[in-house]
Amino acid sequence: MAGSARAEQIPDLVEHLRVTGRLTPAFLLNALCSGKIDFFAAAIVNLSAVADKRVRSILSDGRIHAIRALFESAGLGRDVSALFAEAVLIWRKENRVGSPALTATISAALLSKLRGRSHASEASGGLADLIEKLTIAEQRQTARDYALLASREAA
Repeated sequence: MAGSARAEQIPDLVEHLRVTGRLTPAFLLNALCSGKIDFFAAAIVNLSAVADKRVRSILSDGRIHAIRALFESAGLGRDVSALFAEAVLIWRKENRVGSPALTATISAALLSKLRGRSHASEASGGLADLIEKLTIAEQRQTARDYALLASREAA
């Protein structure tokens, strides 16, 4: 839904998801890793009560401490905000490079960073499972796309 909603519908969708309790950290991380940055920004605006322009500025150019403070003001815990901040930094880097596999890159890079940590809280551990599933799903989609392209070229 988040990917197919028009820009003017996103704030209402975010509010509906928040009111019904579906705007969870896992849902937000999925949106961020999937490149649904407009939806993600609208969700952070809704949760933090920070102006849209300021949220987008922090997401696109803010330093790590500003990003984490923004996420913590949206109700994310310290350990979870660090994970989200890392995802934003990866998104920025890949977005500037123009990576065609942006989703796979974000989830794979996050997964490798999480595997390098010696300990994880229960919340970030649950998000690590989600990131691993996202990474696997993106790898499968990449393989399907490659197979389809190869079959078209062979025909």
